[in-house]
Amino acid sequence: MELYDYIQQSIQPPLENSLGRVYQDQYPELTNDSRLWLELFMITDSPDHRLSDQLMIIRATGAILVPDQQWGYVIQPVIDSTGQKGWQSQQQYEQERQYLVPYTQTLITALMDLRRGYEQKLIV
Repeated sequence: MELYDYIQQSIQPPLENSLGRVYQDQYPELTNDSRLWLELFMITDSPDHRLSDQLMIIRATGAILVPDQQWGYVIQPVIDSTGQKGWQSQQQYEQERQYLVPYTQTLITALMDLRRGYEQKLIV
């Protein structure tokens, strides 16, 4: 396989919601759940952009979506003590996660909707 072909296969195209915002996964080290993150960004984009913007920061720094029976998905931080490919510590992640507290119920609903969409094969 040529390098160009490999790169083309591993790049996720940006998604655009009906408001014209374009979403890209900014964490190139992890692509297994890129499509899920892009969908989550769109689901959480209204009524304002603050929740989706905060989730983009969390993802770009380092986080994955893990299936969960109760919540649909949970956000799991990637911890890397060097800070190169994730959060330097769980404490650093917890501090940033505090910005999500006002949106807790919206986020829970979004994660559950995301899981339903995935199970119904609406999200590939």
